[in-house]
Amino acid sequence: MISNLNLKLKPEKLSANLSKVVGSVTAEIFAESKRMMRNGIPVVNFAIGQPDFLPLPQILDATADYVKGGYVQYTESKGIIELRTAISEYYRVQVNPETQVVVTTGGKLGIFAAIWAVCNPGDNVIILDPSWVSYQSIVESLGCVPKFVRIGTDFSFNEDGLERLIDDRTKAVIVNSPCNPTGQIIPRQNLQKLYDFCIQHGLLLVSDEIYNEYVYPDNQFTSLAAIKNWEDNGVIVNGFSKTFAMTGYRVGYTITNELLSKEINKVMQLTASCAPIFSQYAAVTALKSIDEMRKKIQEVMFPRRHLMVKLSSELGLDLQPPQGAMYGWFMLPDSTDSAKWAAALLKEKAVSVTPGIGFGPHGESAFRICFAVPEDTIADGLTKISQFIQSFH
Repeated sequence: MISNLNLKLKPEKLSANLSKVVGSVTAEIFAESKRMMRNGIPVVNFAIGQPDFLPLPQILDATADYVKGGYVQYTESKGIIELRTAISEYYRVQVNPETQVVVTTGGKLGIFAAIWAVCNPGDNVIILDPSWVSYQSIVESLGCVPKFVRIGTDFSFNEDGLERLIDDRTKAVIVNSPCNPTGQIIPRQNLQKLYDFCIQHGLLLVSDEIYNEYVYPDNQFTSLAAIKNWEDNGVIVNGFSKTFAMTGYRVGYTITNELLSKEINKVMQLTASCAPIFSQYAAVTALKSIDEMRKKIQEVMFPRRHLMVKLSSELGLDLQPPQGAMYGWFMLPDSTDSAKWAAALLKEKAVSVTPGIGFGPHGESAFRICFAVPEDTIADGLTKISQFIQSFH
């Protein structure tokens, strides 16, 4: 009989790679705001980036029909051919949907799979910074090292500085346009320059285009697919969560060359097996409704963005007007600890924002709001933020 043994799992027995991954500041702020609301405190919630409207009725109807029709089993890991074909037609790219498109369980897994496909433990990945909170964690969880390069509001970057980050273990560069958190869009000439840089150094360019349909007047989005021979050293990652408000459906996808697609598909086989089949068929319905969805985004989000920019100017808030996505990126005075500042804002004004430090080392002294909320909420929240800033300093 075994006795007197302490079989409790100890921290040193856990994964060294996962131990580097800290909890998402977005999730932490969201959890605290939910706790406050459970205690009867009304919170202006700007922290979570998702549309506040439901998918179009025909998408919901299709979902119900497919579930009731028994579409609840496995599909092949790379997704149903109907959806892969619809994705290639939506992007208007000359790719083979059979071998170059992989349906993933959300766009996040698509990014994870793309990095996993080219990296070994100890390799490094360059992240344009400020950047979405999960890029760093994805890289670190794979035993790799994130390297950050600061970018301007126009996605300008110092090529010499970028060159200095490159070594023989650099495998990829991640770009997100329209950008979470800044809302800025990379101009075509800068995207071309970045892709040429990746070609020169044999790097994969991961283009996260999840907000490609959120583009505001007088701005233009350029997909990596517009760059000649993009699939040689590039992968497009997108999904249905933002454009179609299908966040809970967990359907994303990658488009790239056949070799990399095969490796990405292995990640699907090892992890989720496949995206839910009823979600995939609903996504086919969604793509058929893209024009109606674009109209809804314009009707709902354009006035909200306009209001946010207008009020920020009137209230003296330091906002770079977003060109796309659903976020406002606000600057605070230099040396402000954004995490402490955001925690104090939540406690004193019951306004939940995401501190800039969560978006990389160059995100400090800033905060992000998601303006996918009703206009009266935007007005109330920005007014309280302005009041807090004035009292905080």
